Amino acid sequence: MRIKAVVIWGLVAVFGIALASFMFTYTVRYTETAVVTTFGRAPADAEPKGAGIYFRWPFPFQIVTKYDTRLRIIETTAETQQTADDRPLIVEAYAIWRVSDPMAFFREYSGAGDSAERHFNAADEVVRGRLRAGQSLIGRYALTDLFPPSGRGGRIPELEQRMLEEMRAEGAGVGERSLADSGIEVVQIGISRVRLPQEVTQAVIERMQAARNRETETLRSQGQQVAARIRSDAEADRQRILAFARARAAEIRALGDREAAEYLAGMTEEPRLAIFLKNLDMLRDSLANRTTLLLSTDLPGLRLLSPESIENIGPDGLPYLGVFEEPAQTPVSRREGQGD
Repeated sequence: MRIKAVVIWGLVAVFGIALASFMFTYTVRYTETAVVTTFGRAPADAEPKGAGIYFRWPFPFQIVTKYDTRLRIIETTAETQQTADDRPLIVEAYAIWRVSDPMAFFREYSGAGDSAERHFNAADEVVRGRLRAGQSLIGRYALTDLFPPSGRGGRIPELEQRMLEEMRAEGAGVGERSLADSGIEVVQIGISRVRLPQEVTQAVIERMQAARNRETETLRSQGQQVAARIRSDAEADRQRILAFARARAAEIRALGDREAAEYLAGMTEEPRLAIFLKNLDMLRDSLANRTTLLLSTDLPGLRLLSPESIENIGPDGLPYLGVFEEPAQTPVSRREGQGD
């Protein structure tokens, strides 16, 4: 019984300590900051609490409101805006913000409810309203400024920067405090989506096609000029090479004619001897590789292989090959003459 009593009183003590810790302490995470109010009011000199464990008076004497200091993002619904040249655009934008001054944020939005989530919802609506107002700056730009036909050099980044500066400006809006005075820091503004009505889309496409066609014609003209210059240079090189080749060919031909004239002069003195030697050269070259050929002896160069060429021997000891002259009489006729 005594052990059981000790256990019970131990559990009661642990429960009491846990309850006291819950009532008299609170923890702030490293991604949070806390505002402590006494009877619903935050002293003017109060400082927000960073990450750590702190003591407090239990509810309802003191209440701790924790705010997440990480970045938050809000987006606007699609809204139609007019450009400077009266072209409608359907625009969607976004803003990234965070709590920069928890005390100012609490004083500004604590009237929205008792929880931090309600404070954030109220702040989201304020930021979203300022973002919608900033989208009206689109009216200072023409459609071709935002979306040039060339596809390069658009002024969307400039528009986003001006919207950011407009939202950060002191006293933005009539009778309104600036977002910085409300403890809000706008980190980034962006245009997430831009759509064009169907008729405007068609007009933009036609302008882009016309610009592309002009650029294509310019490039084609430049290419034709370069091609004409290349062809002209190639033709000049061709004529120069041909002239050199013709001159060289004429020199070689003249040299060959001179050498051939000497050779032909020697052949004209003994034409039958020259033909006989050429036939021997042809036979030597064709039979050098032990090649077996079946050819007619009437072909030029093969008449020496004919039996008739051996029988038709001229007075000079050379056979008649039927080129310059025929034998005056056959060997048989000569023998018959001798017999007579």
